[in-house]
Amino acid sequence: MEGAGNQLDGLTLDSYPGENVTDFTTEAQRLIKIMQGDYALPVNTGFKLIQKVIKTSCEYFNRNMYTLLDEVKTLEHEYKLSDPKTLTKDSKYAKFGPLEVIAILQAAHGALI
Repeated sequence: MEGAGNQLDGLTLDSYPGENVTDFTTEAQRLIKIMQGDYALPVNTGFKLIQKVIKTSCEYFNRNMYTLLDEVKTLEHEYKLSDPKTLTKDSKYAKFGPLEVIAILQAAHGALI
């Protein structure tokens, strides 16, 4: 689990030719699913994922990701100092949890291809 977390932290969009967000998020999803076997994901997982993709060469994509980043950061900030497991019980988690963020990133990238 710790190894998957370290790999996720080291994951960069630069490693994927053509800024391929879909391939990037597919790998991130694989790592997150491994990490879910632990007690709880780190609270800022969604925020970290979005930050890794907001510097693409497509300004339109980046602006949309900044909007998403605001939503995710607001949600995660509420649970910053509490038990990270409680974040999953928030009604907004179904819309802005890490796996949902991945789905949004993939859909946004797919719409631009």
